[in-house]
Amino acid sequence: MPAIAAKVTSRGVLVPRSLMASWGNVHQVEIELQGDVVVIKPSLAETDDSRTELIDKLKAVGLIEDVSWESETSISDEDRAHLAKVFGNGKPLSEMIIEDREQSA
Repeated sequence: MPAIAAKVTSRGVLVPRSLMASWGNVHQVEIELQGDVVVIKPSLAETDDSRTELIDKLKAVGLIEDVSWESETSISDEDRAHLAKVFGNGKPLSEMIIEDREQSA
């Protein structure tokens, strides 16, 4: 493992920013002491920002999209009674669908 030129100051431990270049545009880090090792990593807030940025980029090129789901529609009492009759008889769903289609035809 290569040596890191760190400098201890009254502001804290300074390390070259180039060491974190692969993380992208990180503004906040978290530091943990794990045994004999000090771990420096992007803060969770930065990770969330990176995730949001990645999702935005994927949307921009058309790889993912937002699907707006329709809100629940209200159902009339008659339709609710019909559905209760159709689905409340303990048969397999496939049989109920076939019977309902035959009655509707």
